[in-house]
Order: sequence, then C-alpha cells, then structure tokens
Amino acid sequence: PTEEEVQAILREVAGTKYEVFFRLAVYGLRRSEIAALTLSDLSDDNVLTINKAMVTDGNNKNVIKSTKTTESTGTIVLDDGLADLIREQGYIWDGYISKPYEHLQRVQDKLGIPRFPLHTFRHFMASYLHNMWVPDKQILAIGRWKTDHVMKTVYQHEMEMEEAKQEVADIFGTKFGTKNQKAINE
Repeated sequence: PTEEEVQAILREVAGTKYEVFFRLAVYGLRRSEIAALTLSDLSDDNVLTINKAMVTDGNNKNVIKSTKTTESTGTIVLDDGLADLIREQGYIWDGYISKPYEHLQRVQDKLGIPRFPLHTFRHFMASYLHNMWVPDKQILAIGRWKTDHVMKTVYQHEMEMEEAKQEVADIFGTKFGTKNQKAINE
C-alpha cells in the first residue's frame, strides 16, 4: 500500500477496537504476535516485548506459543500516543485472531483501496523505513529478521529511481543549496 492508503486506513479505524491492532501491524508486528500481547508486555517506558504468538491449533482453538523464530523475539519502542492508547483501553487485543483481517477487508472496500492482507503492513514498514533512509541494520532489528536476505528480497520494495534522485536533490538543495548558503552568509 501507499503511505496515503495506510494513513486512510488508520484514520478509518481510529477510535475503534482495531486501532491498536492496525497501528502495531504498521510497526511491523505479525498478526499472531499482536494477538498474543498483553499489557504486561508493555513497560513503563513504552518498550513492547514480543516473545510469543497466538495461533489456531488443530482443534480450532487459539493457543499461545513461542514466536516464529528466535530472532522474532525482541523489543520495540512505541510512540507515546500508541502506548497511552493501549494503557487507556486496558488491553492490546481482545478478540478472535481472524477479525482484524476481516475488518481490514471491509475498510479497504469502503475506502476503495485494493485488498491486501494484514502482513502487507510489515512490507510497508520495511519499505517506508528504507525510503526514509533508515539504515538496513536498524530496519533488520526493528523487523526482527534473522538475515537481511529476507528483508531485502521479500519486504523491501525499492523506491523508483527517479523518486530517489529527486529526494537526494531535495535533501542537498535544502542543506547545501542557494537559499541555505544565503542564510549562512547573512
């Protein structure tokens, strides 16, 4: 999805029981990880510990198990607003594991956004951070990938070359361009 589509989805779910779930998905968390989180996984300084996952077993029951891989275990720091929202509502997710995806489809249809699965927010996070010039090593840690191979080949979608060239021109224009040099000289 585009940044505008993600923003539209987040605006649409603001104030609903899905807001926290979708915002955590944009942080790159997997559906199973979000569904397993509890308030005790959020520290006072907004660090969220990810060390378990909720999956449906052979008897169609939700069970908690360890994360997908050892590398999937880790922590992320949440923005103050999201951490406060979690504390205010008193839980992270309280519902069936399939409901967020079903709701996402309804929201996408309402907004006229092509359907994509929840996991695509993880792709978006990696691509967005990459496009914001965040170093791959940091994206790897945030996404909790074992190697950069998966992150680069599956999750990071390269910016269009012309967009990249324009961004570099804008950055250098702002920092080293004529307007900036006039301000320095004054």
